[in-house]
Amino acid sequence: MVECDNMRHLVFLACFTLAACSSSSSDSATDTLALRSSTSTIASTTSTSTTTTAAPTTTAAPTTTAAPTTTAAPAATGVTLTGVTDGDTIEVAELGEPIRILGYDTAERGEPCFVSATDALGLIMFGKTITIEPDGDDTDRYGRYLRHVYADGIPVGLTMIEAGLANARYDGLDGYGRHEWQDEYRAADGPNQTCSVPAPALPATQPPPQAPVVTAAPTNNGPFANCDAVRAAGRAPIYSGEPGFQSKFDRNGDGGGCE
Repeated sequence: MVECDNMRHLVFLACFTLAACSSSSSDSATDTLALRSSTSTIASTTSTSTTTTAAPTTTAAPTTTAAPTTTAAPAATGVTLTGVTDGDTIEVAELGEPIRILGYDTAERGEPCFVSATDALGLIMFGKTITIEPDGDDTDRYGRYLRHVYADGIPVGLTMIEAGLANARYDGLDGYGRHEWQDEYRAADGPNQTCSVPAPALPATQPPPQAPVVTAAPTNNGPFANCDAVRAAGRAPIYSGEPGFQSKFDRNGDGGGCE
């Protein structure tokens, strides 16, 4: 009986051990499957979370070339007229030197139309709003300022040329720089320019006139026979002390004969 009990006990232990091993194996397999599933989930999550959609490629805006910088035309400046030197030169209070007006030429002092051109420029400008505008060189070789000049907004050079008192000069057509009003001045210039002729040559110096030669009248100092002879010789009256006097000619004794 004792041996049978022992045998039952051994069999029971063996079965219990097998069951425990089977359970342990089953748990281990389950744990392994769970770990794999977890790992797969984590990997999937990681893959999902790290996958990003690339940002769309943007095309850079085309580079624009800046427009070339242009220098603004100088604005006209108002001035106060103080004098007119000739048909193309004036003086203003704001500048220390005269202004040689650009684009035209008038008669010089001593030439025909000098006075007419000078007076006309004064009439065009006095009482008007005067403005000046640079164009090219600032001064000429004489130190005069080079400017366009406007009277109430109208270029005085154009008025002078249209009046026949000036010629279009000193521009791109005769060796100088082109100026703002060249086309208008040249179009207005023409055969009607009455003051474009040069001054006539002065005549050669003439010798001073000689004094007329006076032929002295022949003298007749007598002697005279009587007063008729004195008168015929143009000597009457004849006085005492003169050549040809004789006392007989002085009948009243006053010193004069043949009276």
